Amino acid sequence: MLNFLRKKENVKKIMWALAILIIPAFVLWGSGSSRDSRRMPKYAGEIFGKEVSFREFEAQFLASRNDAFLRYGQNLNQIAQYLDFDSQTWERLILLYEADKQNIKVSDQEVVSVIRTIGLFQRDGRFHQATYNTVLDYAFGTSPREFEEQIRDTIAIAKLREKVTAEVSLSDEEIERQYKKENEKAKAEYIFVDPAEFSEQIHPAYEELQEYYQNNKDEFQKPEQASVKYVGLLIDQAKELFPAQVDEEEIIAYYQENPDEFLKEEGETTEEDEDILEEEAQTQSEEAETSEETETVEEIDAAEEIELPEEAQLEEVAELQSEAEDDPKPTDEQKEQIKEKLSAQKSLEALEDKMWGVIDQMAEAPEAFEEIAKNNGLEVKESGFFGPQDLIPGIGLSYEFLNTAFSLDLGQISDVINTAKGYFIMKIKEKKAAHVPALEEIKEEVEKAVVEQKSRELAKEKAQELSRQLNELMQDKSLDFQKAAEKLGLELKETAEFSRSSYITGLGRSPELADSIFSLKPGEVSSSLEAPSGFCILRLQEIIPVDEKVFVEEKEGFAQGILATKKNEFFGVWRENLIQKAELKDNIAKIRSGATP
Repeated sequence: MLNFLRKKENVKKIMWALAILIIPAFVLWGSGSSRDSRRMPKYAGEIFGKEVSFREFEAQFLASRNDAFLRYGQNLNQIAQYLDFDSQTWERLILLYEADKQNIKVSDQEVVSVIRTIGLFQRDGRFHQATYNTVLDYAFGTSPREFEEQIRDTIAIAKLREKVTAEVSLSDEEIERQYKKENEKAKAEYIFVDPAEFSEQIHPAYEELQEYYQNNKDEFQKPEQASVKYVGLLIDQAKELFPAQVDEEEIIAYYQENPDEFLKEEGETTEEDEDILEEEAQTQSEEAETSEETETVEEIDAAEEIELPEEAQLEEVAELQSEAEDDPKPTDEQKEQIKEKLSAQKSLEALEDKMWGVIDQMAEAPEAFEEIAKNNGLEVKESGFFGPQDLIPGIGLSYEFLNTAFSLDLGQISDVINTAKGYFIMKIKEKKAAHVPALEEIKEEVEKAVVEQKSRELAKEKAQELSRQLNELMQDKSLDFQKAAEKLGLELKETAEFSRSSYITGLGRSPELADSIFSLKPGEVSSSLEAPSGFCILRLQEIIPVDEKVFVEEKEGFAQGILATKKNEFFGVWRENLIQKAELKDNIAKIRSGATP
């Protein structure tokens, strides 16, 4: 995480993402100065008849934002537009109100314990104070005290959930029934009617195309599109464009600072050495556990950097090796490996710095995009129009590039965009809003849709007729499903074993189709059934029951999973009822929409 945060573009990405999330909220708190104060609500809203101040809303808004960052990390800016932080904030306030009402408390030690388990704050698997401070400062923009209180509230909500769902349980019958539903399998033979067989005979008139187009416009909606000019340097070009030298001192320094990379190559330690290391690690582990039992939140703030057992082990190994070797040095092979690695890192850093230098110039003169690019030896390329999920010529599928393109306005220049292929800077050339093209523009597309629809209708009619004919033939007890199909000249196919949730050979994946098949008795023939790829008539050959021995072995773990699901569902219903009881009056939504009285 620290390496991620040290990169300038990553810090900027995080800060811009968080700014996008938080600035609208701050605008609310300060908007009273630019509006008639008599028209502005004096509080954020009401829950359970209690006024919620803007300050209270702001605090939980920040907590919701920080919780999202803990969940999604550097991907937050990619999905932020899909997260409704206002609703999450109100839900959080409502749940905290109920937690307080139910006298749910969270101790300092509980807060400490949770913070210590958060991966962002760890180094080599242990909580690390410097990392904690850096992440809070750079990524969250939050003080330790504020963050710890946010964690306290989050724990309180978790405790409330545990309390509400404590009585939710599973019977043995429920466990067995659900296990059977998820794990039993079936086999069937079937007759398939393929809609594609009818497409050649369908020739829709223009009037039919018009009717379909008018009734199904949403189907032809084109997403927002953007066209950009961009420049970039590829990672593969780094060594060629920015060759880097690595001297002997750098190699030795790297070797000494990263002994864990070379310990296996240095040879094995003796059993006595290993006993010393194990004893030392155990002692430090016990000391750490004792420390964790007594430490408070305040002590986290004041704590010095924690010395990790792993580092102590490495230092001990280094000392033991030094006793055998006065001055350990890397081998020639190791030197070459280190030299190549450091050289590649330096070249890539130089390439990245080059792009940041270019963006600094463009920030001062955005109108001179092409000229600045040319002066820096960069070729300006144009993407043509692309949508939010499209491949970009020369770049490929890059969500970083796409998300940036659709977050900027016409004429804006991006920051440096770090993609899997390299580093890019773009300028928005043109944008098209989401729209439905005129019929003439997409006539072929509409015609294809009409043909597919009519083909499926004909296939359905054909399957229903075949089902009727098969049933008539099978009235003769001497004709089973297979013989009746042969008499009608129909090809009989067979599935592999499948479960309710798996793909069915030749038919596709469909819970509805699977449920229909599993409702049959072995040997029973279905009516016409719809499948993702067409229509079918099938005979259930057999149901393969679950392995009772395997069920006994997996029962406990399986039960935990479905119990968690059942609790989630129960809590979801309970939470929605609580939100209804809160009778939320949301002034934030009114302010955002400009609908204040």
